[in-house]
Amino acid sequence: MFQYLWNDRLTSQIAEFQSFNFHEPDAAQMALTMGLAAAGGILALSQKKLAHFLLAAMFLWAGLRSARVLPLVALLILPLANAAFAEALRNARGLREPLRRALDAALAYSARLRRIDLRLGGWAFSALAIAASLLLLQTPAYSRRIGFPPATFPVAASQAVEQLPAGARILTSDSYGGYLIYRFAGARKVYFDGRSDFYGADFLKQYVVLMEARPGWRGIVSSSGFTHALLPSASVLNAALQQAGWTTLYRDGVATLLGRTNMVH
Repeated sequence: MFQYLWNDRLTSQIAEFQSFNFHEPDAAQMALTMGLAAAGGILALSQKKLAHFLLAAMFLWAGLRSARVLPLVALLILPLANAAFAEALRNARGLREPLRRALDAALAYSARLRRIDLRLGGWAFSALAIAASLLLLQTPAYSRRIGFPPATFPVAASQAVEQLPAGARILTSDSYGGYLIYRFAGARKVYFDGRSDFYGADFLKQYVVLMEARPGWRGIVSSSGFTHALLPSASVLNAALQQAGWTTLYRDGVATLLGRTNMVH
């Protein structure tokens, strides 16, 4: 496992191990999370909580290096930051009286909630929250949005895949391969899926050459015996296969299903 995680040539090709793109339109929440975690870690150091500071620093560094760690920052470091903020507010001096009274009232209310939570253990609330969530998910407004987003995965194209022969060898990207495994319960044979650690570094290098249509991609296609390809419509390999004579069997704005020329009748 450590050999896999510390292989930079391998992880640099996998999106979830790369740095989060803070230029994304919806990145504000993630930036706020990192900012609060960093402020909490600095406050913890000023309060002589060295262990909390080191944990925050370690997870912040890992979160900036790999997007996969960011949920752990939210789950593990934000509670520590919250404790540091609460202690700083309790010990604040020189505040105006109205602000001091409001702050004390808020902290007292928080303390009462904590005492209630400690007595109940959170079980009653958790049971009610789970029941309410299950009921909510059954409503048509939510149930029709559950599943793989058709703007990202080949949901519509999978109907065309269903018509292929059972023994079809399908060239796919990692995300499409994982979707097809789920959609057809493993009955469809795919080239690759998102479990990159099972495939190894050498295979991933071959995958990058193939998906980016680098020199040598034709040899990989030939040696692998693909009969069909399901690829993002905008992908480089999709265009390269069409130029090589593969026939388009299905196409939409998301995915394209191709058949090798001598397999299409």
